[in-house]
Amino acid sequence: MRLHLWGLLLLGLSTSALSQRVAIQGKLLDENNEGLVGATVTLQNQSDSVMVAFSVTDSEGNFSMEKAPKGDYVLVGSFIGYEPLTQQLSITDQTPEPYVLQPKKMSPKDQVLSEVVVGSERIPITLKQDTIEYDAQAFKTNPNASVEELLKRLPGMEVQRDGTIKAQGEKVQKVLVDGKEFFGNDPKMATKNLPADAIDKVQVFDKKSEFAEFAGIDDGNEQKTINLALKEDKKDGTFGKITGAYGTDNRFQAKANINRFNAQSQLSYIGNYNNINQPGFTIGDYLSFAGGGGFSSGGGSFSLEVPNGISVGNSGQDGVITSTATGINFNRDFGKKLELRSNYIFSSSVGDVQRQVNRTNFLEDGSQYSSKSTSNQDNRNFNHNLSTRLKYELDPSQDITLKTNIGIIDRRYLIENENSNYRGESIQNQTIGSSESTGDDYSINLTGSYRKKFKKAGRTISGSLETTFGNTNNRSDILAISDVFYPDSTIRTTLIQDQISDNNVLNYSGQLSYTEPLSTYNYLDFQVVRRNFNNGVISDYYDLINNERVYNAALSRSFTKDYVYEVYSAGYNFNKKKFSLAAGVKYQTSELTGEITPESVTVQQEFNRFLPNARAGYEFGNGKDIKFSYRTNLKEPSLQQLQPTVNNNDPLRIYQGNPNLNPEYAHEASLNFIWFDQFSFTNFFAFVQGVYTNNKIVTASSIDDNLVQYSQPINTDYDLLLTGSWNFGRPIKPLKIKYNIRHQITYNEGFVYLNNVENIANRWDHSMTFKVENRSKEHFDLVVGSKVQLNTTSYSESELYDQGFTNYDHFVDLSVNLGIKWIIKSSIDRLTYSSEDFSTQPNRTLWRAELSRFILKGDRGELKLVAFDLLNQNIGVDQSSAANYIQEERVNSLGRYFLMSFTYSLSAFKGGGIHFERGR
Repeated sequence: MRLHLWGLLLLGLSTSALSQRVAIQGKLLDENNEGLVGATVTLQNQSDSVMVAFSVTDSEGNFSMEKAPKGDYVLVGSFIGYEPLTQQLSITDQTPEPYVLQPKKMSPKDQVLSEVVVGSERIPITLKQDTIEYDAQAFKTNPNASVEELLKRLPGMEVQRDGTIKAQGEKVQKVLVDGKEFFGNDPKMATKNLPADAIDKVQVFDKKSEFAEFAGIDDGNEQKTINLALKEDKKDGTFGKITGAYGTDNRFQAKANINRFNAQSQLSYIGNYNNINQPGFTIGDYLSFAGGGGFSSGGGSFSLEVPNGISVGNSGQDGVITSTATGINFNRDFGKKLELRSNYIFSSSVGDVQRQVNRTNFLEDGSQYSSKSTSNQDNRNFNHNLSTRLKYELDPSQDITLKTNIGIIDRRYLIENENSNYRGESIQNQTIGSSESTGDDYSINLTGSYRKKFKKAGRTISGSLETTFGNTNNRSDILAISDVFYPDSTIRTTLIQDQISDNNVLNYSGQLSYTEPLSTYNYLDFQVVRRNFNNGVISDYYDLINNERVYNAALSRSFTKDYVYEVYSAGYNFNKKKFSLAAGVKYQTSELTGEITPESVTVQQEFNRFLPNARAGYEFGNGKDIKFSYRTNLKEPSLQQLQPTVNNNDPLRIYQGNPNLNPEYAHEASLNFIWFDQFSFTNFFAFVQGVYTNNKIVTASSIDDNLVQYSQPINTDYDLLLTGSWNFGRPIKPLKIKYNIRHQITYNEGFVYLNNVENIANRWDHSMTFKVENRSKEHFDLVVGSKVQLNTTSYSESELYDQGFTNYDHFVDLSVNLGIKWIIKSSIDRLTYSSEDFSTQPNRTLWRAELSRFILKGDRGELKLVAFDLLNQNIGVDQSSAANYIQEERVNSLGRYFLMSFTYSLSAFKGGGIHFERGR
């Protein structure tokens, strides 16, 4: 009964609200009295020019706008090549519904009459060929709002909970600031850090590849890109914001973003120091800064890979982390020919991570056993990265580019762990141990490239040279006490050992490319590539016996790996406005050599392969296209997989590499479809990808009667991976809401080897997300949704292996403007887990809330009270399945705290000292 009453009440409120609003309809004509197709029409408040409603004319020039409340407005129509058309109108209680306007004729720019020009009116949205341009001033945001908040208010734009941006249904891959990169290629760096009130225009377009921009021929490779055009005063001044916060349990945060721009240069600083698990720079950020010169070791921004596949360290969110992050981005144009793009970041993390893993393991005979492990980690990482790009234009037809990436990592991990295995309730074995690992790593990458285009359009030649050299060293002091329990006895093994490894890296490559046009739309491309990857590894093991350090010759090894390949490729390309096609073939000759001492074992393998590739694309219309691609590739075994050194960090889990591995040979095909209707803002996206791999490298395991596991990588016949997703979203205009549905599917068929028994595993993973949100964000922003994840795994040899679990996340995000000075925000996630393999499920509700008050002149100050995890239920939980097990992992996480912060917004401009502006 209560639900019926609430439903009637809500229906009455919505009906009342709609009855006070009026829809506006009309038609725009050109100078020949024919309908203008694709013109933008906006309804703006007379008082502040903020957009209230928006529409795009259809194939006959008609438009229909959402219902608007009573008030005084300006109707603005715009179209490329025509002067803006404006009309003042008022909506009152006597206004008819719908409000149908007389057809309006727009005047070409060269015939415009002086009385038609209304310079004070803003045009919120303009369609300029392939670019959609938003006037940021027409979309109201709160003081101190970031660019991310501005994007949420733009029609056709979507910002997901993790900060991912979609424009016209397609993921945005790059964000520029006045046409220049901002801290590498991660779009979130600009959208989360730059203030919204610094932006004049937001321009959305498909950016062509560097080759296409240089050569003047379209190669079909594009990236959805946003350019943030700054206000004129911000282009020659300083702006940003500074935040300080302190709270319960000594929680704190200090943040700063300061930008100094002028006509020739851009200088930006980002800093973050806190103990509330906000790393400042994610692994994606760090790798994007590192470019091609990164290396895979360390913690924090990298993961240290050890041969048994366990990641040592943390992702920045596990445990309780104190983080420091500092970044400087500097861009400068030295005249018209020389430009510099550079950034430097320093990041560190000190983490207390307490981990507990419960695993159910399945054996080849259908039996099972359980494993329990706990660990306490003190992880410390200190990372530096410097990236520069210097480009010099010799003349309009040729240029030189020099790139540098330098990375340095200093790390230390203290780990105490306990692992045990059970048959039923009976313990079979256990290991109690501790270790201290330290390391210093560096990597330097240098790249130089040259490009030349000839008088004949499309004829180009280019070449590049690249080298990477570095070192990764690690020292681990290990203490492990292992017990194997028998019915009438116990066998104890004590390991006290120093493990020292040193890995020197020297890579180099060179390539030469040539393109020859056949016609305006056709060209051929040819390329020659040579790459060399060289590793030299020394692993020394020392046993501590009677307080003496004794060299262990049986485990110590030195290993060299040299992988060289040459690629000769030729391709045909056809590109017109709507259709593109490319097809080519590569011939790759590869040689893998290695030497292992003291055994004096030599590994030498040669591989020759033809690698075909193809792609095609068709554009049905603006925002509607389909793309297909196919490629093949070879992937050589990693150093950890090849080297035969025994890893016995955990005496109950022994791993040894395999020097006889062959490279993987993969076929990859994908189909991508995008459909976006700019008239109704309806979008549909679908993606399908298949990867078929020959000689797939997997880990084969054997488990003895005492549940001690031995693992080694091997090649299998094949592996099949299918991935698909679709996304549909559209507005419901009468209710002023929009909804979105996303479904992702992954299927994997591969081989599992356990105790010499071959199983074919079939894994399915489904993820479905549904959310609803309001369209107008001026007064409040509400997002409600649910996500369901279903995982199932079945095996060919035994149904007893079959596994499955289901996870749910129901969420609500709410932001409300309480007048002009107050904002309240709240976010709630209800997480539930379902699995037959775990008796207790860690269901929990996570609730976060904020209350903000703007103070000082121009609202330049913001006081904010943050309440994190109000119900004190936050724990890190992850359920997953693999070859022959299903497991649940729990990690300590930051619990309930309260934080009071103060943010100060500043601006300083040329000739004017420092002053402050009221945020929109």
